[in-house]
Amino acid sequence: MLSQKKILAFILKRMVEEFKDESVQDIMTKYIEDTPRISQVPVHPDETNQEIERIQGNNVIFIINNK
Repeated sequence: MLSQKKILAFILKRMVEEFKDESVQDIMTKYIEDTPRISQVPVHPDETNQEIERIQGNNVIFIINNK
């Protein structure tokens, strides 16, 4: 269900203070990047990439350490 950008945008608008004044359309197009990867990325700790991974957005870079 969260792979649908419209549903995720609606949840962000209602639940996250920073998005309350944004339109659902703006959240979908400006803030939710790329297309969802369903059943392509492992989520169990022993199956994930153990390397340091970078999630890169337009204005920010998050560094995730999966150890």
